[in-house]
Amino acid sequence: MSAALTLAPMSPAVAKVWHKLQATMLKETHGVDTVPPGAMVLPPLPEDRPLCFRHDSSGDTVVLYMGVTGHNDAFTKYWTMPEGWEGFWNQARWRLNRYRPGPDGNSWSTAGGAYVMDDFGDLVQVQR
Repeated sequence: MSAALTLAPMSPAVAKVWHKLQATMLKETHGVDTVPPGAMVLPPLPEDRPLCFRHDSSGDTVVLYMGVTGHNDAFTKYWTMPEGWEGFWNQARWRLNRYRPGPDGNSWSTAGGAYVMDDFGDLVQVQR
């Protein structure tokens, strides 16, 4: 499976605003004041990386990718149901995978969170 990588048209000024908004949302959602003692705070996405779009050659997967390998957010959409996803998969859903390097030298990741595209073309999280 090969993938073509296309950079989204985002100027450095827009990227800076995007990253600032993202940092503000993360702080409001997971504010430093709410982190318990001894907990680890993972770094935000690098600010100097553009949003990328990847589509695999089979035409089955689309990925919106922000950051660099090992330090990124990736929204993935599957056009057909992956094996073992019965009862979970929905063609309208995007799945979020996050990867961060930790201050302890370990790599941290999380997967999940269902997102759908709203009437304005924005990805919004589906409430549970």
